Amino acid sequence: MRKHFCLALQLVLTLLFVMVSILAVGQTAQLSVQATVAPGVPRLVKFNGLLKDASGNLLTNTVGITFAIYSEQTGGAPLWQETQNVQFLQGHYTVFLGETTSAGIPAELFVSGQPRWLGVRALLAGEDEQPRVLLASVPYALKAADADTLGGLPASAFMQANGVNSTGVVVAPGSSVDAGKLGVHSPSSPVTTPGGTVGTIPEFDSPTDITNSPIVVNSTPTDLTDVVAMANLQVRKMENVLYADQFPGTGNHDIGDKINQAYASCPANGCKIKVAPGIYSFTTPISFSILNKPVVLEGVAGDTSTYSGYPPSEGTTELYYTPTSGTAITMATGGGTGTGIQGITLFGPGFKGSNTAVGLFITGEIRQTYKDLFISGFSAGLQIGSNVYLENFYNLQMLDNVKAIYTAPGLTRTGENMAFFGGVLTNKSTSLPGGGGKTVPFYPNCVDFEGGQGIVVSFYNISFDHCGVTVNIPGGQQFLFSGSHFENPNGPTTADFLTIGSNCVSCQVILSASDMLEDPPGSNRTEMISMAGGSRLVIVGGIYVAAEPIPQLVMSTNNANAITVLGVDKFNAITSWVGGAFAGMVTMNPREYQPLTLAGGPIILGSDPKIHGSITSAPLSAAQTWTFPNSSGTVMLTTKGGDAEVLGDIDVTGAKHFKIDDPLDPANKYLYHTSVESPDMMNIYNGTTALDSNGEAEIQLPDWFGALNRDFRYQLSCIGGFAPVYVAREIENNTFRIAGGTSGLKVSWQVTGIRRDAYAEAHPSPVEVEKPVGERGHYLHPELFDASQDKAIGVH
Repeated sequence: MRKHFCLALQLVLTLLFVMVSILAVGQTAQLSVQATVAPGVPRLVKFNGLLKDASGNLLTNTVGITFAIYSEQTGGAPLWQETQNVQFLQGHYTVFLGETTSAGIPAELFVSGQPRWLGVRALLAGEDEQPRVLLASVPYALKAADADTLGGLPASAFMQANGVNSTGVVVAPGSSVDAGKLGVHSPSSPVTTPGGTVGTIPEFDSPTDITNSPIVVNSTPTDLTDVVAMANLQVRKMENVLYADQFPGTGNHDIGDKINQAYASCPANGCKIKVAPGIYSFTTPISFSILNKPVVLEGVAGDTSTYSGYPPSEGTTELYYTPTSGTAITMATGGGTGTGIQGITLFGPGFKGSNTAVGLFITGEIRQTYKDLFISGFSAGLQIGSNVYLENFYNLQMLDNVKAIYTAPGLTRTGENMAFFGGVLTNKSTSLPGGGGKTVPFYPNCVDFEGGQGIVVSFYNISFDHCGVTVNIPGGQQFLFSGSHFENPNGPTTADFLTIGSNCVSCQVILSASDMLEDPPGSNRTEMISMAGGSRLVIVGGIYVAAEPIPQLVMSTNNANAITVLGVDKFNAITSWVGGAFAGMVTMNPREYQPLTLAGGPIILGSDPKIHGSITSAPLSAAQTWTFPNSSGTVMLTTKGGDAEVLGDIDVTGAKHFKIDDPLDPANKYLYHTSVESPDMMNIYNGTTALDSNGEAEIQLPDWFGALNRDFRYQLSCIGGFAPVYVAREIENNTFRIAGGTSGLKVSWQVTGIRRDAYAEAHPSPVEVEKPVGERGHYLHPELFDASQDKAIGVH
């Protein structure tokens, strides 16, 4: 099978080439008419690559590679090529193109300014040349070696336009030129300067004035990026991309200072500021606060697919904010599509002492995107201010912050539609406030929404570890937790995973397919969720597990709260769903045969229910329990008085009875009566009558009797005497006649009929049916037949 190799190519030129292109202008050495390279200018291009075999293994041996430069993207003959034997280290290699000859790469390749393409081919069986790579503008800095000539001619081949040496303006021999157009002034025009800064290269800002240029030569450079700080030159600027390391800063020259200077130099329509991988300590707060001037701050996040609590230390952009107060990064530009921060690891001062610092503060923003952020060691990792709309966060990693996400009390507007997609909000350090020993503190307000209005916040696939959520914003807020995980794996706590505070009036909180897990015993929790504000809580699906029994999943302390719990898959060691005071509550878990509990109403749940168990009708001052396995029916609780209306059939395994306070001892006893069963849809009618002087009586039935019933049955009993009474005429026109008695004799009568209305005719009641295939071998009550509970209907 043919082997395929992946070559990850990166062309790297040192900043020295750029320096040569700038400084070579001032040289005066005599050069040949032909294009030559000045002494000291290397004809080598540094090139890095990565090579893997077909199995994805990084090579470690030596492989021959041919490098070629072309004038076309495909086809054509190479303008230059060479072959080198390349030694690999964990798949990586570095070569200097041109080092196989003393002449190096010909500078003439880049003189014309035409596009050049680099092709790479591994000298292995069946391996073709890799797709060619377009060389960027930096390699053409080799042409700086020609700066000592003009059109290949030395300076001595030219003459000054005015014949003297005062202006330094030259033209090619035989050319005519308008000296005025070239800005040439007579020797009598003085050149002035207000004075310069040591270490700064001067420039003309007018024909007669010299000022400081943006090019600074430091006396003690630490690396090449410090030798020439190009604040406005932007040699690498493409599509408004700036590089923080090109800026010297205006204050203490740390990365915060440099980023601020880069932002100040952005065009009015905004820019992207890149920060290379590395570790940067800074004290200068980073501030993006010019309205309608958007910005993207971009670093390198490294590999986030193997998150283990901390980011990898190599290949990432790590910013260390050392002050214990203030805000590390402020975003207040007004936003705009595509703006935000990505690939930044932001560390705060930690908690060895006082710490009130904020990691990232966003305010006055719209349609921003934050991706692959890691924030740790702040009093508040992410603080949200006023007027924040349509903000999206992807892969947000928050570690060891007292508050991971925070909106402060008193905000009048805090936007809407903020969404968090994937990430971890966790605490792992025992040195956090409230920790100590082996205990990692659990913060119930780790995510804390205290202020603002109009908020709609969604969390998708977020893990909250040692990190509780508090929503306490006044008035009508909405919060969604979908596929999210709440856990306290270390250290007992009585705090709640989710707190809906007293200020959160008419809030709506939805937990969808999420779970809560309490690992350590001894926490003495009374609930996992608390409600105090008169809000609505909906829990759909998910797993809720306690390490030891707790009284309820939700504790409600406001009789205006409404709670719905539907389809929760697991409910271990939790005594009840909801405790306390509430206005309405519905719970149903058909997959695990948990009861449907109704409290409040009206409540509608489909049509054609099958009810297994007992039905109790009572005022809903307390919760009523109905069990609905496989329910698809309508059950409507019409009044708080307890009246229930069922549309459709009801299948009841147990007894159908009424339950009332016992009339003889209503304070201490209940009285039950059970209904009469029949294989038919039978109606029963009865009454008493006194016979007339002929010993007869006419019994009048309701007008609808004949339309409702058929197949009549009769029963007569004499009261106070005996007589051979009988039915003299069967039911006709809703009447029948009794005869055979004596005058004044009292007779008790009973008539039954089988329903024949349209619904009964269309839905006859079955008497004996085969169980569905999926229920065969299972029982409604397996314990009555000495079978185990795994034989119960509905257990899968």
